[in-house]
Amino acid sequence: MLGACRAGAGYADILEAMTEGFSRRGQPEGWMGHFPGGVTGYLLADCRCLSSQRLGCGQAYDWFATRPGVMVEELSLLTAHGLEIPSLGATWPLHSFSG
Repeated sequence: MLGACRAGAGYADILEAMTEGFSRRGQPEGWMGHFPGGVTGYLLADCRCLSSQRLGCGQAYDWFATRPGVMVEELSLLTAHGLEIPSLGATWPLHSFSG
């Protein structure tokens, strides 16, 4: 999901990446069990994943992915240099994976 976040990507592209991820893990309808996320700021994340709108630089996004017993939420900032994760720090454990 985070890998699909780039300037000009459609909100529907993010939703597609999310649904593909759930399908690869044997839960093709898993994305329907929670709020997927979207633009964030002073209000809660605004879900536009079913719209034709596109992601833009300088905007904060909050994405959610859940499975039974697990929830992942990540605040991200889309910049001209790519996606930044503000919560990352030198002491925070980091694991990279794709898919």
